[in-house]
Amino acid sequence: MPQYKVMVAQFPYSDRTHPDASDWVMRTVIEMREDPRIGPGNVGAWRKSDTPITMVRNECLVGAEKAGYDFVLMIDNDVNPDYLVGQDSSAKPFWKSTFDFALASPKPCIVAAPYVGPPPEENVFAFVFGNKQSDHPNPDFQIGGISRYQAARLAGIQPVCALATGLMLIDMRAVVGSPHPRFYYEYGDETQSLKASTEDVTFTRDAHYRGVPLYCNWDSWCQHFKLKGVGKPQNVPDGCVPDFMLKRAEQILEERRQASAENDAVATTATDSQAVAGVNRLPAFAKV
Repeated sequence: MPQYKVMVAQFPYSDRTHPDASDWVMRTVIEMREDPRIGPGNVGAWRKSDTPITMVRNECLVGAEKAGYDFVLMIDNDVNPDYLVGQDSSAKPFWKSTFDFALASPKPCIVAAPYVGPPPEENVFAFVFGNKQSDHPNPDFQIGGISRYQAARLAGIQPVCALATGLMLIDMRAVVGSPHPRFYYEYGDETQSLKASTEDVTFTRDAHYRGVPLYCNWDSWCQHFKLKGVGKPQNVPDGCVPDFMLKRAEQILEERRQASAENDAVATTATDSQAVAGVNRLPAFAKV
């Protein structure tokens, strides 16, 4: 049985990693070492806390290539992988399901876990190509994010066109020989004051352009931790909650009354129109 070398790469921004992420890494490294396809001597650790993140990710892959690693498992410091395992019957552990899939893939591939960004919109960090109209002589292809509505219903490991690096397994055969830099930002104009694409999207999108299959493991969601500035507690005056509930209930009842009245008016109008139409169909001598 062939044995594969796997690098576990961590990016502890400001030398900090969420406990859920570090616990997951510990459990996963043990699982890797016990896997006969890998073995205890073929799991390597890499981490660096530095900026810019583009440089750090590029350094990671350069080091993995020089050291002869077969796979790189990237994990960010602010994710909680497999948080739905044990809560959702459809959830699967990311490492095993993804590693099995990657080994069975006919081509070297990149697979990532789905997660969302911070509020207030919490966009899904997985992307596909789309267009605005069909059969157009000037195609308007554009990469766009998968909607929350779609993502909530997706399952299995499915192809995409770009991914985020929060939790990502990279088959190094998909990287070796690719041009540098592999990770870089894109900007909206020459002033570089408007971010257009982040380094994970450019890396995976460019791999997609080179024919590397990209996949999202929709059975293995990550929880994504983002800081929220919290301040002085807001005062809730006595009685305001019951008053609010009463006013809202009255508003709902009024909306329902208006909707009912509008429906009755529409029904009456339709009945009157039918009656007029029926009279118009009568012969002339029968009309009075």
